[in-house]
Amino acid sequence: MKSQQVFIVMYNDRYGNGDQKKIEVVLKDEKDFKKWLKNHNYDRDAEPETKEEFDLIPVNLLTFD
Repeated sequence: MKSQQVFIVMYNDRYGNGDQKKIEVVLKDEKDFKKWLKNHNYDRDAEPETKEEFDLIPVNLLTFD
């Protein structure tokens, strides 16, 4: 069994009423968040989202080889 920490990126609906929270992606490294956010905003027709609109939740990924 192997364990690795990964990060769930959750939209936190900071500027709404909280009913639009959703999991966006799982990242292998916290450092990848900035790259992901830039890519996420690239194709948006609306105003770009900021880092404050997302929560990074660390979780352990277990694999059984």
